Amino acid sequence: MARILLVDRDEAFATALVSILSAAGHVVEWSDTAMGAMLDFAVQTPFDLVITDLLAPELDGFDLIVAVKESRPATPVLALFQPQAVTRFDQALIARALGASSTFAKPVEPASVAALVETLFQPPAVDRPLSRSGQ
Repeated sequence: MARILLVDRDEAFATALVSILSAAGHVVEWSDTAMGAMLDFAVQTPFDLVITDLLAPELDGFDLIVAVKESRPATPVLALFQPQAVTRFDQALIARALGASSTFAKPVEPASVAALVETLFQPPAVDRPLSRSGQ
C-alpha cells in the first residue's frame, strides 16, 4: 500500500484514477491545483508517489516537481501533460530533467497510469537458482 498525491484538474480522470488506485489498496489524496498539492505535500505524512498534471493555473506541475525533489528527492513523480502550449516532447523532456520518473501524454486511460503505479511498488524479483529436472 502506498500513499499517493494526485494533482489534476480533470475531475472525471482523477475520480477514475483514485477509484482504481484505492481498489488496489493505495491511499490517494487528490488536489485539483498544484498550489493545494504543495500544501498537502508540506504538511501531511510523506507521500510515496506524486502524480501531477504539468499545466495548471497559478502554480504548475513543473514547480511541484521541483518542490518534491528538493524536499524529498527519493519520491517518484509521474507527470501527465497535454500537447498544447509546447510540444509533447518539450513537456516530457522538461519534466524528466526536473526529476519526473515517468511521463504520460493526455488523454491517457487511468488504468494505464494505475498499471505503472503498481510496477513501482512491486517487490523486486528474487533470482532463484535454476533447477535441473530430475534433481
